[in-house]
Amino acid sequence: MSRAPRIPETQWEVHKETIKSLYLEQNKTIDETISFMAENHQFYASKKQYIRKITVNWKLRKNATKEEWEQASSLILKRKAEGKLTQLTIHGKIIPDKRSKREIRRYALRDTCK
Repeated sequence: MSRAPRIPETQWEVHKETIKSLYLEQNKTIDETISFMAENHQFYASKKQYIRKITVNWKLRKNATKEEWEQASSLILKRKAEGKLTQLTIHGKIIPDKRSKREIRRYALRDTCK
């Protein structure tokens, strides 16, 4: 199996915002992002190159970490005790109430079981 050709950093930087938009804002998978970039921008990189660039170099994530949910949970519970409603935003994305309630239950229960 041969190696994929190395893509210069300057080429990645040219396409960074498009890749970021596809992957995070439009919620495309890595495979969908790869296909779109090949078809519309003639940018060809292997799946492994995309994964490394997105997760390791650019540190982009679609999902919040356990610690981020725990922090959000404590903030929401604190504001709820004060009688305030909270619109949760993580990584610039608004989290629907249904999902935030599910995650709060998940991580709030962990704290009491320790």
